Parts: sequence; C-alpha cells; structure tokens
Amino acid sequence: MFHPNTEYGKELYSWWTELQEDNKGGRAELRRCREPVEALRVSAYHDLHRNLRQHGYTDKVKLLAIAALTAHVKQVRGDKRLAQQMAASKVEGGTTPQLSELRFRRLLQHENLDELFPALRRVVNLLNGHVNLYSLASSVYCWGDRERRQWAYDYYGELQPNSKRNA
Repeated sequence: MFHPNTEYGKELYSWWTELQEDNKGGRAELRRCREPVEALRVSAYHDLHRNLRQHGYTDKVKLLAIAALTAHVKQVRGDKRLAQQMAASKVEGGTTPQLSELRFRRLLQHENLDELFPALRRVVNLLNGHVNLYSLASSVYCWGDRERRQWAYDYYGELQPNSKRNA
C-alpha cells in the first residue's frame, strides 16, 4: 500500500519531510497523541489526509494512527521491513535483537489499532526513530492475521542464530 514508488508512499514521505523541516509544531502535537483519535485536532494530520484523499485514500481511522506514529520517525530507513528491524541486532555482529522475542510475541497479540498504537509507538522509540516509514504505514493499514504472519516470517527470518531472544 505505502511504498516509495506509489502515490501514497510519495505523499507520505513528502508530508513526513515537511513535518521534520518546516512544521515542527505539528510534529510535536502529533507526537503527544496518546491514542490515534487525538490526531484529529492537529492540522498536520488534516494536511496528510487532504493530500492522500486526492489519490483515493479513504480510511481516516487508520490514517490517524499512521500520522501519529510517523511523527515519531526521525530517520527513514528503507533497507529492511519493520519486523526485520525489530529482530536486527542492537550492535553490529551482535546476537541481541532490538526487540526481544517475548515482546515481539506480545506485539503480535494485539487485535486492533487501539491496542497496537501504543505498542508501536514504543517500538519506534526503541528503534531510536530510525524505521522504514513505508513498512510502518503499511503495517498499520494492513493490520490483521495476514500482516501478523508476515511480521512473524520477517522477524524470525532476520533473528540471528543463538540470539538472546528473551532479554
């Protein structure tokens, strides 16, 4: 859905860039959102909604979460999908994943966006805000059984052998 080569992806990246450089107040307001619906009172969210609506995007509820979460992204990394980034080692050549296996399994248990939102906010912060913006947005948009399965394949496929999984 959100990919660097799609209209949605291009609009999201453009909006995120503006948020970083020219709209730090809007970014701060979105970062303070404790639940997705709070983004409704932030004009930066409405800018994103307006831009995406031009390309046919209509899911306002998911976009609230996407906007509030992407405000926590400090640097866009496109080398790995989000779940792969969670499993990547904390240090080069190390075996401890960014997100422990136990925390990852708990993350997969979240059924809806209201449950997932605070957990994903913590994940983005745990990754120091260096995440795949497109993967984050697509994961929120597609959250369900199929996305959880893909995350499991991504996470466990990236996890280093003999890693300290439950640290």
